[in-house]
Amino acid sequence: MKHLYLLFVCVLLNPILNQAQTVSLVKNLNPATADGIDEWNNSTIKYNDILLFAATDGTSGLELYRLQAGQITLVKDINAGTGSSEPANFILYNNKVYFTAYDATHGEEIWSTDGTELGTTLAVEAIAGSTPSSGSGPGKLISAKNNKLYFSLNNNAYVSDGTTAGTSKVNGLGSVDFNEDFSIASPRVTTYGNGIAFFSKSGANISIYTLDASTPVLLKTITYDQYSTTYTYGISEVEAGLLFASFNTFYSQYNGLFTISRLDGSLTEIKIASNAHIDVNRVLHFTNSKAIFKMTSGGIYSTDGTQAGTVKITPATYILSQGEHIPHVIINDKIVFYGDQVFPYTKIYLSDGTVAGTSVLASDQSYLSNFISSGNTVSWASGLVNYFNPRIWTADISTKVSTKVYEFTEESSTDDAVVMMGIQDSKIYFASPLKGDGREVYSLSGISLGIFSSNSNVSEFYKLSTVSHSDGMYAIISESSAEKMEVTQYDLTGNVLKSVSVSDKETFLINTEVPMSIIKITGSKGTISYKITTN
Repeated sequence: MKHLYLLFVCVLLNPILNQAQTVSLVKNLNPATADGIDEWNNSTIKYNDILLFAATDGTSGLELYRLQAGQITLVKDINAGTGSSEPANFILYNNKVYFTAYDATHGEEIWSTDGTELGTTLAVEAIAGSTPSSGSGPGKLISAKNNKLYFSLNNNAYVSDGTTAGTSKVNGLGSVDFNEDFSIASPRVTTYGNGIAFFSKSGANISIYTLDASTPVLLKTITYDQYSTTYTYGISEVEAGLLFASFNTFYSQYNGLFTISRLDGSLTEIKIASNAHIDVNRVLHFTNSKAIFKMTSGGIYSTDGTQAGTVKITPATYILSQGEHIPHVIINDKIVFYGDQVFPYTKIYLSDGTVAGTSVLASDQSYLSNFISSGNTVSWASGLVNYFNPRIWTADISTKVSTKVYEFTEESSTDDAVVMMGIQDSKIYFASPLKGDGREVYSLSGISLGIFSSNSNVSEFYKLSTVSHSDGMYAIISESSAEKMEVTQYDLTGNVLKSVSVSDKETFLINTEVPMSIIKITGSKGTISYKITTN
């Protein structure tokens, strides 16, 4: 019976046996060793079946490019000639991609594209002429349930329908900036109800407004010390109302996490384990009912905006540098994020915002890239600095299985050694300078991950992850009770490579003599088999 079971697994694997995991240069955009992808402006957005991003061929400056079916082409030379249009701040809106870009005639304004040259046009000219060319053009774009587009420009808030004629400045506010403060790396604008919510500053007063159409509604004004700087950040819609944090280097009484009640507008402070004000290091948007935040002293928490609904979900003992984000991605109402670190190893967590629904998805070397996702698959890179050999990982959030799918032979030296771009046609696309062609776009093919057989829904009980160390590759099985599990590793012809008995989170060394194998886990909950790639 075992032999037949393994044959069944092998039949499922046959389609991928001839797909070696191969890294290929997609296109040397900027010839020789110059960079085709910019070190700082390297964000990507997926639109239908294409990826859109900024790139340069060394002649036309940094312009809008597309990747489709494995081919990279220039969409449009927006700032004609050798100058750059610097496409950035991509957002999906009105069935197109809206973004900020510069040209010599209009300055920096808002453009839209359908991924074609003819379909790439100036959408919103907020200030006529080239006035925004000084660098004070629109920044972060945000859309809301009311199908309006919002942005800030020259310390003012604007509301738009995506056209110049349908764009107007919002009056009656103080200084407004939707862009993240560099040092805090947390949001200063959020969707709220049908519209948005944001901060407005006037002297020592910070006001929180909501905005649906064109008339802002004041929720709360707080007066801080006028002789020092108090940062307000992390504004997020949660179930209880509107969440935000504040921090002052000199006066701890201004530090804390607060909620403005959706019901009566009252202001409530959330405290952790004592009556002391807490220092919130970062805040992440999650869902419309919950936010995620990291405390400076350690710990990542989930909150619905109430004291009772605020829980610690990971230890997060690491320290973030000024302006450093918490790498994360939101996928199917769950969040995958950098949850903890015991140097030199980093733990990646998957969470639905509850303690019971939070678990380790992977554990590997430190220094993470951004995360990308497609369907149930998440991908990221680790080991980006300090002369590690970077590794690219994938994970399936439905099965909670993670796999190292590629390891560079080259060593890393910069924190953008790998920038993840997108998953398309079963390939992972990323930008890297490590292959000797400058910072260019590469594809990683031959990727497959998941459960191959199970006699019940045992993936909820037996979750497999792998981690590489200097003495080999280890497997870690997470199991919710104290039972022992029988684990057998087979090659693809059914030969037993290794057989061990393990408990929850007990590691064991994998036989790496074959590039691909099957690990079968048997316990009281049933039997499940996983594919493991060890090359």
